[in-house]
Amino acid sequence: MFGSSPLTTADISPAPVSQMTNQITLPIAATTNSGAPAGVVVLSQPITKAEVCNLFGLWNDALETGDPATVAKRYAKDGVLLPTLSDVPRNDFEGIKDYFVGFLKKRPVGKILEGEIFIGNNWAQDAGIYEFTFNDGSKVKAPYSFVYPFENGQWMISHHHSSLMPQEVVRPTKITKTEVRPCRDLHCRVTIATVAIVILICHHRRHLHCCPHHHCHLSFTITVAIAISIR
Repeated sequence: MFGSSPLTTADISPAPVSQMTNQITLPIAATTNSGAPAGVVVLSQPITKAEVCNLFGLWNDALETGDPATVAKRYAKDGVLLPTLSDVPRNDFEGIKDYFVGFLKKRPVGKILEGEIFIGNNWAQDAGIYEFTFNDGSKVKAPYSFVYPFENGQWMISHHHSSLMPQEVVRPTKITKTEVRPCRDLHCRVTIATVAIVILICHHRRHLHCCPHHHCHLSFTITVAIAISIR
């Protein structure tokens, strides 16, 4: 397979391992008849769960720069972003950068509250719940998932999905006493108008036989009562 003369163990030196590319290069003697290298064996790039957590830290550090391009560079060439505050998928550098132009105006700082990490062959996944704190003091929680492949010598983001928590979609808003007062006054006026209408109807029923045109006067009176009460 490798030539006319059989190889012995003395002809083959231990295969060097490249720390940068994590590849085993076959020795020179192990070549094809044409003299070209027989090939390389690519090993899995090792990574720990703590190092996967640090990948989120690198992304979060990019957010703190306030530069959309710096954040977009954390994503792989074919990376996909399904963002929290947009219903438009971003699947290229310009699209991802465009999303962060608006998002970074809020000066977000992210923190993982809980997550599960899975490590595969040259990829890792981190999924769970994270929380952002914005410059106005507001906070928002969101489910997230990151998929990190080992690409061109570094860990990148190939998939990033984030969505609002169900209870965050419709959040209760505070109301002040100043805002409550007009609502209370309107409620009182409507209640008074309703009571007045009921009284007029009862009065109308008792006197209908005395005045055939009484129902006309009743309609006019009710209209005036409603207009006055809701002014």
